Amino acid sequence: MVERNKLGKAFGPYAAFAGILLFIAGMFAFRSPVGILLLLAGIFLATATDETHIDVARRRIRPATVILGFIPLGTWQSAGDFKGLTLIPVYRRFSVYSLSNKQKISEERDFRIFILDKKKQTAVRPEKMQGEGRSPGGDGPAFSFFTTACFHHWRGITPVPESYVRW
Repeated sequence: MVERNKLGKAFGPYAAFAGILLFIAGMFAFRSPVGILLLLAGIFLATATDETHIDVARRRIRPATVILGFIPLGTWQSAGDFKGLTLIPVYRRFSVYSLSNKQKISEERDFRIFILDKKKQTAVRPEKMQGEGRSPGGDGPAFSFFTTACFHHWRGITPVPESYVRW
């Protein structure tokens, strides 16, 4: 069983919207080489997402960029290469300028679960959690998978108690 956790658009929300516009422009100019190029660039920008695939049966994890919704670009890593988990608050900011030089800012705040490698550096981010009131072990199947099946069974690592997590 392979679990897929979608982390978001690979190039942000504004690039995904620009990809939709390029796709529409490519549809109108389809008969020329420029139209085909616009069509392909639009499909790529609009559909590229960041995901993490977790193969429970084979005990491996793949951080991937998925194109067109079904073509994953990434390599599988064995779960034995990882040491533990950490929860990190992430703040992402996307900005775009209009023709009148006004800036539109989109902010995204969430919490991400990162897997640590043997040097205690962040290696893979398997899941993100929205909102401040959500418990890390409550809704996310990937978090419960990591704290129970993966790390208890493979590495013997105890999960971080919920009292240590500051919301």
